[in-house]
Amino acid sequence: MATCEALIDAVDLTLCSICLEKLKSPRLLPCSHSFCQHCLCAHIVSTCEQKDVPLGFPCPLCREFIPSPGNPEETIKWAEKFPINDAMVLLMNESRDVKVCWPCKRGNEEEEAIEFCLTCKEPLCKMCSKCHRKSLISMNHKMCLLSEIGSCSFDSGHTRNTVSCEKHNEKQIELYCYNHKTPCCTLCFTEDHKSCFNILAVEKVVKNMQRLGQMKSLEKEIEKRKVDLEIAKQSQKDNLGALEDDSDVFTKEAEQLHQKVSSHVNKLFEEHFTEIAKNTKEAKRKLEKNTIAISDRLDFLQYLLRLLKSANGTSDSEETRLNYISTLHKVKENLGKLSEYPLSKFKVNLKSDIHNSFKKTLEFTRIANISVTENSALLPTKVDIIKAEFSHLGKYQNVMARLRGCTVLPSGNLLCVDNISSNCMLFTVKNQVIGQPTSAFQVDPNPWDILLDDGILYISHDNKDTFRILRFSAENFKALDPLPMDTGKSCSGLAIIGDVLFVVSDDRFILKMNKNGQGSSEMIYETETRDLRFLTSVADGMLVCSNFTDHSVIALDDLGDEIWTYKHNELKGSYGLDKDPQNNIYVAGMKSNNIHILSVEGSLLRILGGLTNPTCIKFKKDSFTCFVVSQSQTMTRLGSGCFSQVALYEFR
Repeated sequence: MATCEALIDAVDLTLCSICLEKLKSPRLLPCSHSFCQHCLCAHIVSTCEQKDVPLGFPCPLCREFIPSPGNPEETIKWAEKFPINDAMVLLMNESRDVKVCWPCKRGNEEEEAIEFCLTCKEPLCKMCSKCHRKSLISMNHKMCLLSEIGSCSFDSGHTRNTVSCEKHNEKQIELYCYNHKTPCCTLCFTEDHKSCFNILAVEKVVKNMQRLGQMKSLEKEIEKRKVDLEIAKQSQKDNLGALEDDSDVFTKEAEQLHQKVSSHVNKLFEEHFTEIAKNTKEAKRKLEKNTIAISDRLDFLQYLLRLLKSANGTSDSEETRLNYISTLHKVKENLGKLSEYPLSKFKVNLKSDIHNSFKKTLEFTRIANISVTENSALLPTKVDIIKAEFSHLGKYQNVMARLRGCTVLPSGNLLCVDNISSNCMLFTVKNQVIGQPTSAFQVDPNPWDILLDDGILYISHDNKDTFRILRFSAENFKALDPLPMDTGKSCSGLAIIGDVLFVVSDDRFILKMNKNGQGSSEMIYETETRDLRFLTSVADGMLVCSNFTDHSVIALDDLGDEIWTYKHNELKGSYGLDKDPQNNIYVAGMKSNNIHILSVEGSLLRILGGLTNPTCIKFKKDSFTCFVVSQSQTMTRLGSGCFSQVALYEFR
C-alpha cells in the first residue's frame, strides 16, 4: 500500500503501450488492458489479416486470447465494440491530483490515496477506504487499488446482464425452448414461442442438463475438436518441414548440375533458383497462413473451455442456475458459429522434374518444371441436421432375407443378421455402390441384433432355445467364447457402455452384464408386456430403448431409471435405433414409414419420410453417411416371402 504512489510515478497508466502516447478513446479488453482505439484497431487488423475466418486476437501486452466481439469479416470494427475505460478517461481529464484522498481534501486535510472508488469516481486514503466499505450506502461500491485503475471500468449500470434475454435486455431468462434450443424470457415466449410445445422453466432445464451430463458432453466435444485441430496443426508443420527438405534436395541437385554445364546456361540456373525460392515461399506462406488459422481455432476453443468450466450449476441459487444456462447457451452458440466456417487442411508438395536431355543440349529455355500441388480436405465440422439435405446415394434391393440388426465394419462395409437363414450377410460398398451380399458366417437360429465394440462382434438371438450372446472377431469373423445368459430367456436389442453390455431379454426386460462374461447379469428395467426391441447408447451412462407396440422411445440411465419418453402421432412401430456423431438419436418407424430424429434431451428435430418399412439405421463411424435397412412381404404362387433392401444416404 505504501508503494502505491511510487508505482504510479514509475509507470504512467495513461500511456498507451502500443504508441507510447496519451490514450485516446481508451478501449478496455477482457484481460483488463487498455489501448487507444486506433492502435487496438490496427493491431487487430494486422494479426487477423492472414486468418481465413478470424475468431479472435492476442492482447498486445499479455498475449491472452481475446474472442472476437463482432463479425469475423469486419475486424476493422472490432475495436469500437470493446467498452470505453471511463476510469482512465477520468484520470486523463481530471485536473485534481488523484494521488491525494479527495474526501480528506474537502476537509482541508491531505492524505495519500491508495484506492479508487469506481462508483463515486474519487480516490480514497486508507482510513476513508475502510469507512467507505463499512457504510451502508457505499458498502457495495466497486473499489480497486489506485495502481490498478487502468484495468478497471466504472459500474455505470448500463452493462448488459449476462443472464438477461438477448432480445429484451431488461428481461431475465426464465424459460428454455427445446424446439429452438435457446433460453428466452416471458416476453419472448408470447412473441416467438407460443406454438412451441417443448418449453420448460430454467430450474428444470438445468437439472435435466446436469442429469444428461451436458457440461461433460460439451467439454468432450471441445476436447475432441482440439485434438482434431492439434493433429491438423502438426500435420501442417510436418508438411512445412518436408517442403523445406524437398526444396533443399532440389536445390542441391540443381547446384550439382550447375557445376557440370557451361557458362552459357548460368543464366538459366539463376532463373531456376529464383523459381524454386518463389514457389517455396508461396507454398510456405499458404501453410503458415493455414497454421495460424488452426491456432486461432484452438485459442477460441480453449477460451470456450475456460468459459464453460467457470460455470457452476451445482448451487441452488437462481443466479447460479441462470448463469449456468446462459454460459451453456453461449458456448453452444459459439460452437455453432465456429462450425459455419469450415477450415481447409492443405497438403503442399514441391516438385522439380529436371530434363535428362539438358545435359546434352543447350536448346532448352528452362532447367525444370516447378509446380506446387495442393490437396485440400475439410476438417471435421458440424452438420445442421434440421436443414441438411438427406441425399440418397445408392441401394441394393430384393434381398431374400429378413434383415434385423446391422453394424458398420471399420472398412465401411455393412454386416447384417438374417433372422430367417441364420446368416450374417456382408454388403460391400465401393464408390457409394452397394455390392451383392455374401454370407460371412453362420450363427445360431433367429439372430436379432449385432453390435461391434473394440473389434468384437456381439450377436443376440430371438430364440427360446438359445440363451447366449455369440461373439466373433470383427477382423476375420473367427468365433470367440460366447456369453451365457442365466435368465433362460431369448434376447434381442444390444448396447454397450464402457465394459457393461445391456441386453433386451424376452422383449420385456433390460439386463446388464459384463461384456467379457465376468459375473452374473442384473435386471434393471421391466415392462408389463413384450414390446421392447432395440437399444443404443448415447451420452455417458444414457441408454435409449425402442418400444414397438407402445410406439415410443424411452431414455434410461445405466441404473434403469427413466430420463424421458418420446411419443408422436407420426411414429408407429418404433424399431431400430442409432446415433450420429453429434449424438442426435434416430428411430426407425417401421409402421409409420419414416425415421424420427431426436435430440439427446428427447425433443423432435426432424422426421424423414418417404421410407418403406424401415427396420434399421446405422451410421458410419464419425460420418454423416448412413445405411437404412427396409423390408417388405411379397406374395407369390408358392407362398409369401420376405425381402429386404439396403440403401445408403448422406446428410449434406
